[in-house]
Amino acid sequence: MKTIYNSIRYLLCATLAVMGVATLSSCGDFLEEYSTDQRYCENAQDLEDLMIGEAFLQTNNLSTYSPGSLSPENMNTYNMAYVHVLDDDADVLMLNNYVQTSSTCSPLHVLGAMYRWAADPNMDDLNKKWTDGSWANIYKRIGAINAIIFQTEKIEPKNADDEKLMAHVAGEAHFLRAFYYTQLANVYGMPYAKATANTDFCVPLKISETIEDRYFTRNTNAEVWGQIAKDLDIAAELLKGYNPETKLRAGYYAVKALQSRVALYMEDYEKVVECAAAFDSSPYALTDLNTHAMGTNVLCKSSKDVIFTMSQNEIPCIFADEGTAYDSNWMPYSVASCFRASDDLMEKYENSDLRLTHYFRHTSTTNATMPDKYKTWSTYNDKEGVSAMFLLRLAEVVLNKAEAQLMLGKSSEAAQTINSLRAKRFAAASAAPTDGNQLMNFIRDERRRELCIEGHRWFDLRRYAVNSNYPLSADYTITHPAYAYNESKGTAEQVGYYVLESYQKDQAAWVVPVPDETINFNRGEIQNLVRKTREMKH
Repeated sequence: MKTIYNSIRYLLCATLAVMGVATLSSCGDFLEEYSTDQRYCENAQDLEDLMIGEAFLQTNNLSTYSPGSLSPENMNTYNMAYVHVLDDDADVLMLNNYVQTSSTCSPLHVLGAMYRWAADPNMDDLNKKWTDGSWANIYKRIGAINAIIFQTEKIEPKNADDEKLMAHVAGEAHFLRAFYYTQLANVYGMPYAKATANTDFCVPLKISETIEDRYFTRNTNAEVWGQIAKDLDIAAELLKGYNPETKLRAGYYAVKALQSRVALYMEDYEKVVECAAAFDSSPYALTDLNTHAMGTNVLCKSSKDVIFTMSQNEIPCIFADEGTAYDSNWMPYSVASCFRASDDLMEKYENSDLRLTHYFRHTSTTNATMPDKYKTWSTYNDKEGVSAMFLLRLAEVVLNKAEAQLMLGKSSEAAQTINSLRAKRFAAASAAPTDGNQLMNFIRDERRRELCIEGHRWFDLRRYAVNSNYPLSADYTITHPAYAYNESKGTAEQVGYYVLESYQKDQAAWVVPVPDETINFNRGEIQNLVRKTREMKH
């Protein structure tokens, strides 16, 4: 009998090859951790073990989290970390006239081209190409998920417990596939616009376990987002009534949280409100900053706000503290030249907003403002850590609901929803406006204040640009300052700025390029938009 173990390994390796993930050399060792005894995958427990090992993004050891660890050589291990420097929430923190060398680097020098929306954003300041490993890391897991879903439909449960576990495995697999394609679409595809979804390009869609002897092309937004919605509907049915004890596994509420996000992006506003209603009697709750202990994690696995998380949190590597980075024996302060919270973001907060002290900190040398929702990252192997890209929490569901209610013309209900969040963020919060345009701007600003540096802002700006009811202006721009070190003054000074024009005017720069390895492997069947050379303005 042909073992399921071997068939899954074969199908996944074939999928990776076809998708152009040729850099992965581990197919020969696939499943070794979970199949060292070469046992057959004969039941739900075998498939769950397989899913744990191969379907989830794993968390890197936190002992590697220092500014110097973010290098061109290991960028393939960070999943979409560069998203945090693309939007208007990030600015540069330059410490001195540090020049990158082949042996030392900083977040600023590795991600500087991304920050500048350069023609080739995967190039460090020594013109050394780094590999965007997110594409390969995620498609690898999609390949495993496709095989797992196929096998859950083939294996007959042996008893009631086996049947229940099989449903949980299948539901979680559908949820994960939907989550992965949501992130891939938001990074490498065009933003979802209802009017043009049938023609706008997205990412290659591979949901079959079968081997396809062809090169892959981009599917449309309608095809990819339609599959995401379908997977979530299936997951919701399979996981109904199930909520795992750990935030590292997905249950019914994780599905409803992601459904609310996807429905918001697809402008299915009734669905957003419906998903939010599932949390009316859930074990989750908004964190009340009026009573939250100062100096403790706001975002962590034990928080009642957090619903699901996987992968690592790279924020300490990108938004660093020059004091913690300094070590005269091996690197200067300059290696901490990195990114900070932008002035534009910080100006959105009222002085009485408790998030100013709970969500941010100030660096020890330059007093720069840094995100600080997850504080205990410096305790290596911290079990409380959550992702900044693959995270679902209740506050987002509430914000999704408020936006959807306004889109449905229910302005008073939208104001009430957003006020319920603000009551947890102020000792005495001012009420939200009720006028439609003013309230929409207020909700979007509140979303920015609440979800900053969690991977939402760049995706939000993209969808705002193509929103049917409240689109961004065609003149909308993002400005990123550029700095140089002044030797005589001993400080970094702004010398210019880079401008990203609106999506309508500068479309290619709003889409991250698919890695060259994938394009080459697929013989050019997958194409990137041509990004223009961007000059610094003075």
